Amino acid sequence: MKLLFLTAVTAIPTEEGQKRIQKAVKKNRNSDGDEDFAKPGTSAWFKSMNITPPDDLEEDEEEIDENGFMFIPEDELEYEFSDLVLDMEEFQSCVETSMISSILTTKSGDIYEIEETPELVYYMIHMASRPWHEKITDWIKEKTKIKWK
Repeated sequence: MKLLFLTAVTAIPTEEGQKRIQKAVKKNRNSDGDEDFAKPGTSAWFKSMNITPPDDLEEDEEEIDENGFMFIPEDELEYEFSDLVLDMEEFQSCVETSMISSILTTKSGDIYEIEETPELVYYMIHMASRPWHEKITDWIKEKTKIKWK
């Protein structure tokens, strides 16, 4: 079994981000106190009813969408890094998303945000899947500086 050793990235809201989330959750509760994130009159409510929101609807930056997600500015996030070990057979694809991270998907449907670039991930897979005689030849070339044809 060949393994990929990567670095997982987790975004954690700062205190300001936590306050923004709490404010949005409190604002989007129904009169019953349920957190269904579809307060009448919001764009999330219109979308949950399969209705196109009106053009003149004023969007609120603390609004939570129909899936329960909300936008948090970059300055209100901190990043935590941890080790991720993945079986190379499970790897499906990797795409770059931002300056900080890339998204890696597996055949089983798992999605990971990682620090490495897609180029580095594909290089690691290429190097690990090379035959042993090519690895030894490269090592000999490097150590002896002999020019091979």
